[in-house]
Amino acid sequence: MEQGKFHLQQRDRNDPQNLNAANENFMKARDILTRSRNPDPAALARALHEIINVRIEMSFNKGLRPEEKWAHLQAARGFGKDAFEYARQSPTAGDVAVVKLQHAIIGGREAEVAAKSGATLKEVRQRKEDARKVISASLGELERSGSLSINKHCAWAELWRTRLTRT
Repeated sequence: MEQGKFHLQQRDRNDPQNLNAANENFMKARDILTRSRNPDPAALARALHEIINVRIEMSFNKGLRPEEKWAHLQAARGFGKDAFEYARQSPTAGDVAVVKLQHAIIGGREAEVAAKSGATLKEVRQRKEDARKVISASLGELERSGSLSINKHCAWAELWRTRLTRT
C-alpha cells in the first residue's frame, strides 16, 4: 500500500508510469491481504478504494482511445463491487458510503467519456444527474457515519458534483 501511495504522490501523479506503478502496488497489497489467514475487511476496502481511484485517474490519459478509457472505468466498477462487499463487513465508519461515492464518481466519469464518444446530450445529462444524486446521498451517509476521513471525501465529492454540473 505504501509503495502504491508513493507513486501517487510523485510530482506528476497523472503520469501513466506512476499510475501503472501505483496500480500494480495496490494490486499486490490487495492480493497479500486477500491471502492472509484472517483478511481484514477494512484494509481490503481501503486497498480496493485506492485501486479504484487509480483506475479513474488512468481514464483521464489523453493518449487513450475512448474504449481504453471505458476499460479502466469498467475495471474500477468491478473493483467497486468487491470493495462494497468488504466495506459492508468493515467495522470502519463510512466505508460503505465511500464506496457508493466512488461508484457515483465512476458514473460521472463515464458520462464525460460518453460525451466525447458521441452519446446524445440527453443521455449525458441523465448520467450526470444520476451521478450527482448518488454523490449527494453518499455525502449525507458519510457525514452521518462520523468517518475520520470525511473532509477528504467531502472535498472530493464536492469537486465532482461541481464538475458534473457543467454541461
